[in-house]
Amino acid sequence: METIHHAASSTEFPASLQDFLARFETEEACRGFLAETRWGAGFQCPKCGDHRAYRLANRGLWKCRGCRKQTSVTSGTLMHKSQQPLRLWFHAAYLVAARPGGLSARELQQELGLKRYDTAWTMLQKLRQAMGPPSGDRLAGTIEVDILSLDDLPGRSVIRRGATSSPILIAAVEVRGRGLGRVRMELLPDRSANSLVGFVQASVVPGASTVLTDNILGYQPLQKRGYERVSVVPPGSRSAVRHLPRVHRLFADFQDWLASTYHLVGQEHLERYVDEFVFHHNSRQRPIAGLQALLGQAARGVGAQRKSRQGWVREPDTFFPQDNPDSADMKSR
Repeated sequence: METIHHAASSTEFPASLQDFLARFETEEACRGFLAETRWGAGFQCPKCGDHRAYRLANRGLWKCRGCRKQTSVTSGTLMHKSQQPLRLWFHAAYLVAARPGGLSARELQQELGLKRYDTAWTMLQKLRQAMGPPSGDRLAGTIEVDILSLDDLPGRSVIRRGATSSPILIAAVEVRGRGLGRVRMELLPDRSANSLVGFVQASVVPGASTVLTDNILGYQPLQKRGYERVSVVPPGSRSAVRHLPRVHRLFADFQDWLASTYHLVGQEHLERYVDEFVFHHNSRQRPIAGLQALLGQAARGVGAQRKSRQGWVREPDTFFPQDNPDSADMKSR
């Protein structure tokens, strides 16, 4: 089998935009990175599982020696069958990862010199698919967890209300002294024990974690699932802000982040914006590592089939602006 060469190892990953574009200025360099990311341990045919393959020159395809199936390096990724060159996708990924304040589709269109707004919008939405937390990467230690209705988010709201009842925003924050460590956020359809416990199980490591919550009964099953759960909000308290300050600071930061970048965000697209905010928060001290993670997850197709556990969020591929495409994703001026 032909050896796959990585276009940029983790120790020399380019930090500046100029160096990044120079490193990935050709389709060959981009394909090399994707191949190493997907098949670093060796090519495996998706049809027969054979590890023997050879590359078809100038086509970006690998041909299995066993069953002769041809496999594209972008097959199964967010970039599969895209009419845009890979180097443009890589450029877009850099811009998205390097701007913790958020990037609108209109700005991405201008930065990349795209003719159509719809192209930038689609690229941005697909990159947001890759911003969800990697499977198995859970928080640990002392964790604050709380929920808040979208209607109760502090500050100026830019979320367009849907026809159905407002979903619930739930968040988990690692306690780091007075500050915030890593975080997780998700939309829930209700406050049921199934929703609350399901989020904690997906977000927090059991056994080694203490989960601080309010006194909602829905959290009670956590103790049977291996978590030490402590209710820190006294019964009858009108607000949990004082008792769970970090998670409520995160709620306020999320609202401020949305309002500083977008005029209006459709509720049907909100879970992607939640993922983007969490991505930027968790990579704020290591933006280059965040860029590598974004490219790596995009290469593996992580998030491409992401759905809410409750099925509240629509399938990603059905997303597309219907009326005025500018209104839901325009940078505030």
